[in-house]
Amino acid sequence: MAAACCLGGSSKSFLSLQRLQKYEFGTSLSYKEDYGRFGGAGLIEPGEVHRAFQMMMGGGMRLHPDWQIHAFAPLVSQTKSYGARTDSSFGLGDVSVGVEWTALEALFTTDWYPTIRVQGGVKLPSGSTEKKVSGAWVPGTGNGMWEPYASIGLEKKFGQFTFGLRGGITGRFSSGDRLGPQLDLTETIAYNFSPRFSLAVGSTQWWNGNSNVAGKSIANSGGNAITAFVQPTYFIDRTWSISLAADFSVPQAGWSHNTPATQSVSLITRYGLF
Repeated sequence: MAAACCLGGSSKSFLSLQRLQKYEFGTSLSYKEDYGRFGGAGLIEPGEVHRAFQMMMGGGMRLHPDWQIHAFAPLVSQTKSYGARTDSSFGLGDVSVGVEWTALEALFTTDWYPTIRVQGGVKLPSGSTEKKVSGAWVPGTGNGMWEPYASIGLEKKFGQFTFGLRGGITGRFSSGDRLGPQLDLTETIAYNFSPRFSLAVGSTQWWNGNSNVAGKSIANSGGNAITAFVQPTYFIDRTWSISLAADFSVPQAGWSHNTPATQSVSLITRYGLF
């Protein structure tokens, strides 16, 4: 559940179909706020007010036993302060489409190898961008950048525990100013208390390249950050589940820098068809 730089962007995926599942639909209701900003020295400094509400709607479809596609469309409400003035915006955010390939699957806990999934896709700049209206800056519902991404994930079960590791890269392209490319690494541990209830905890590390302004790369503008998350999930039945996820920045003096310090909470529902 680690999010992108802002809720105006689109998370890459919160859907993943089970082996015999044909379709899956889901929604994610999220609230996110910045409670500060990591400065160049890695210390949290006061930041501008930035709050975002998002309703993400997504769907997935299996094309082949090993292939599935998914698409996500968010409705976003952003509130941001500009000095003493606070402005808001609401509308469609950045839509994303992607594909997932199960390259290898461990069907039994006795299998020594992990399940390996490869994801790829692109986030489209379908949301509005920050603009000046009547002399005042109004926030956008997207970031105005094309963001192709690719990731690979490993997953292995040991008894009631499931361990996961995923690494990804996201490119960022725009005709105007743009953020630098991003690398991310996520580690997850999940425990199944029962067939209906599980709890996942984990952490994500982000590495961002330098931003590009007016066609020039800005030295030392890239940022790093660490976030942690916890996500309990309850399975109402085989096809329907509800999750509550909480994400928050983990201050790391000297390492986390040039990024917002954030906290967010999301309510996720998923429904599948076999």
